[in-house]
Amino acid sequence: MAALLCNGLASNCDLRVNEIMFAGVHNAMSSEADGFNAANNLKSLEDALDAGFRVIDLESCDCDNPRGLQLCHNECVFGGFLELGQRDVGEVFTNIKSFLDDNLGEVVILSLQVNDDTLGDVHSVLSDIDGLITMLYSHPDPNKEWPTMRELVNS
Repeated sequence: MAALLCNGLASNCDLRVNEIMFAGVHNAMSSEADGFNAANNLKSLEDALDAGFRVIDLESCDCDNPRGLQLCHNECVFGGFLELGQRDVGEVFTNIKSFLDDNLGEVVILSLQVNDDTLGDVHSVLSDIDGLITMLYSHPDPNKEWPTMRELVNS
């Protein structure tokens, strides 16, 4: 049986999450690849995961009808006329879950900036993605020790 690798290294497995440095992507949903104007990134967040980035920073917005809940960069339309870009919340999180399903030893840190009071809506979408909620860990107390990478990978 092959040794467990946690984010690519067996030596990471017994380290606590806060003892590891993770490469991250700010506003990962905002990319030229996904048609964003004034994008933060050239490539998509899915490409970032494939390249080894393990912190994915996202922003939720209510883009009104017909788009509704989306991942965007502060707002969906600038000045009422310029589309800034947005991505579907369900599609993005389904893609993240698929990545984790295909890469069982990986831990991804998700950072979500919630705009427009959308947290409940985001949670509803995440709950509808089969098996995703059980993969999520939220650190309950800053005074509590973080789990090891092994504990997260095995949970």
